[in-house]
Amino acid sequence: MAADLRYLTAPDCHLCARGRSVVDALARDLGLSVEEIPWADDRAATLVAHDGVPFPPALYHGDRLLGFGRLSERRLHRLLDQVRA
Repeated sequence: MAADLRYLTAPDCHLCARGRSVVDALARDLGLSVEEIPWADDRAATLVAHDGVPFPPALYHGDRLLGFGRLSERRLHRLLDQVRA
């Protein structure tokens, strides 16, 4: 079964560490699963190249980019409510 959210992260990334808590809370609140993918992974490279994401972290729902860099839990809740409606 595929994860609902894909969280692309890099090692030693302070935004990734902060974002992980945002993504975990979001997933818990909405009952979603999360797959964490290393930034250097080919799957991540394909996604970020397509969307022009300049730096980690990046959060995807399917192939849709929800956000990157400093992630806002409130904004992500709103986006996912729209996507899932």
